[in-house]
Amino acid sequence: MSHVDPDNIDHESYVNRATQALKKNYKVEKKKDASFKIADASAVEQRASELAKEEYEGESALNDWCDENYGDAIDEVTLMALIQISGAEWHGGPFPTGITVVRVGDHVFEAANGSKEFEDEGDFDSFISNILFNDSFHEYYGPIDEEFNNDFWESPPPLLHGTNDLEAVLRSGLAPSSDTRGIDNRSVGAAVFTTTEESIAEEYGSSEGGGIVRINTEAMKKDGDTPFVAEEPPIVEYEYTRNIAHHLGMDEYEPDIESGMDPNTVIVHGKIDPKYLTEVTN
Repeated sequence: MSHVDPDNIDHESYVNRATQALKKNYKVEKKKDASFKIADASAVEQRASELAKEEYEGESALNDWCDENYGDAIDEVTLMALIQISGAEWHGGPFPTGITVVRVGDHVFEAANGSKEFEDEGDFDSFISNILFNDSFHEYYGPIDEEFNNDFWESPPPLLHGTNDLEAVLRSGLAPSSDTRGIDNRSVGAAVFTTTEESIAEEYGSSEGGGIVRINTEAMKKDGDTPFVAEEPPIVEYEYTRNIAHHLGMDEYEPDIESGMDPNTVIVHGKIDPKYLTEVTN
């Protein structure tokens, strides 16, 4: 649910809450896996010797090659040989879908699943901006929306919803609505916004005639009434951007996020029958 007060937000606490709210099955990669190797060591040594003869030397070797071969793919052996020559550290490895991404200094290189050819994607900001623009996190982690939905319904927690018309909700249930959509949620469409945090639900049910209802999601699951659920899009972007950065060795990277977004929001894409609702009383 939205509308956390931006003036009173505790950023460190908020980040911790967002991290705890992750319901994904993948692990955050903070360092490259020491057992992961891109190319055969002997082939890399031989290629490094060849490149040295072509006067690719010192710390600038990789940058020099990229400048001179702008727009060209680089094979995995040449990439690792240039990294070896320049003495640079590299971070990254394969993502769950098989795409391999490596960050070396200001360069991010990407190879498709099964490919030994890496494309220079520019610096990290350019790389992540392209992912955000194309909404392509699924290319690295698979069907992320389906994963959240499946994880949620595997062991569904009770949800809360604040309303200004408690009597009507208890009588008729909760119907998907397009009201109160922020700019960053404009793509969500009609849905029921719920939360696992009572303090957030209270913000919506504090007016006269309002209140909070608890949604018995376990009973819904038992009845086979399991509408599709999802996180708020800005939260998804925050979580995956942060994890991609950590995967590439950028442990301190903190993505921007709209302060009004709450990591405990669950968006329900479907009607919730009144039989699953009970009033929350203080």
